[in-house]
Amino acid sequence: MLGGEKVSLRAVERDDLPNIWRWLNDEEVMYHWAIPGNTISLAALEHSFSRYSENKNPRWRWFVIETLQRLPIGIITYFDLRQHHLRAEVAIIVGEKEYWGKGYGTDAMTALLDHLFNELNLNRIHLHLAEYNTRALKSYEKCGFVKEATLRRWYFVRGKYHDGYLMSILRDEFNQGRITP
Repeated sequence: MLGGEKVSLRAVERDDLPNIWRWLNDEEVMYHWAIPGNTISLAALEHSFSRYSENKNPRWRWFVIETLQRLPIGIITYFDLRQHHLRAEVAIIVGEKEYWGKGYGTDAMTALLDHLFNELNLNRIHLHLAEYNTRALKSYEKCGFVKEATLRRWYFVRGKYHDGYLMSILRDEFNQGRITP
C-alpha cells in the first residue's frame, strides 16, 4: 500500500469493480477524461480485471485511491512502463465528485510519483490531458509537472476539437521539492 497525507493507494480488488464501473460510466467524470459518452458493461470490466489479474507484466498497475477513512474515491494507474528508458505514463480518475478540488487527486499523484521515482527508479513520468480540464492542470502543476507540448486538436469532445497537453516531470525535479503540499 502506498500512502499520502490524505489518501492511500492499494491494489484493485474484484469488490472494487462496481465503483470503477460507476465512475467509468459517469458522463461528467468521463468528460474530464475527454471521453464523455463512455460506456462499459460490468461484465467487460470484470473480463478486463481477470486478464489484468493474471498478467504478471510490471509495465502497468492500477491502484484504488482511498481516503484515510478507507472510502474508495477513484483510481490511479501507471502504464507503458519502459524499464530500458526509465519512463512511464500515468492517469487518474477521482470518481467521487464531492472530493474534487480538495487536494485528494494531488495527494494520490504525489504518492504514486514517489513510488515510481524512488522505489521503481524511473526518471520520467508523463501524462496527457484536455485543455479544458483546468482543475487537473492545476493539480498536475502542483505535483511539479510541466507542459512540454500543446497537441493541437487532440481531442474531439461534444462536437468540437480541443487541444491537449503533454506534461511531464523528471525524478530530480520531483526530489528537489517542486511539490507543494
